[in-house]
Amino acid sequence: MAEIRYTVQQEKLRRGELGFDDMLTRLDEALHKPGGDALAAAIRGRFPAAMIDEFQDTDPQQYRIFRRLYINQPDTALLLIGDPKQAIYAFRGADIFTYMKARHEVSAHYTLDTNWRSSPAMISSVNTLFQQLDNPFLFEQIPFMAVKAAAKNSGQRFTMKGKNQPAISLWAPSGDGCGVSG
Repeated sequence: MAEIRYTVQQEKLRRGELGFDDMLTRLDEALHKPGGDALAAAIRGRFPAAMIDEFQDTDPQQYRIFRRLYINQPDTALLLIGDPKQAIYAFRGADIFTYMKARHEVSAHYTLDTNWRSSPAMISSVNTLFQQLDNPFLFEQIPFMAVKAAAKNSGQRFTMKGKNQPAISLWAPSGDGCGVSG
């Protein structure tokens, strides 16, 4: 892997090309070198607010950049939107601990308490399932928060061959009756 990375870097240098990660690395380095304060101020002046959607898939370097630009800076806003239970980019360097660190460092947290996509039965089942454990996602910093169903979804049903099906149905192979349905 080291040889492949080196060869790719050399080829990019030869061609005068930069990849997405190269741009992040150069910005991160520039923000932490002499002149970094002026660069950060210039970026904030042009973009006083930043919104990062799917923040749970942010890697430490990306957060370090946004933290340097916006955290504890007057007249700026940094909006981090994400759900740590949906983190899927660890293979690319995303780090759930980055999410937890950022959540701890920001002053205001808002949670959507209504699910606008799913049926009331599905929401009730999921709420019931995940409320069985104190820390269903292993970390205290990733709590499960029950949500409400949107009234507009009250008629939604999952059907198969014309018959309503339970939103979730769990059973234990031994037959000891672990079940959630809704």
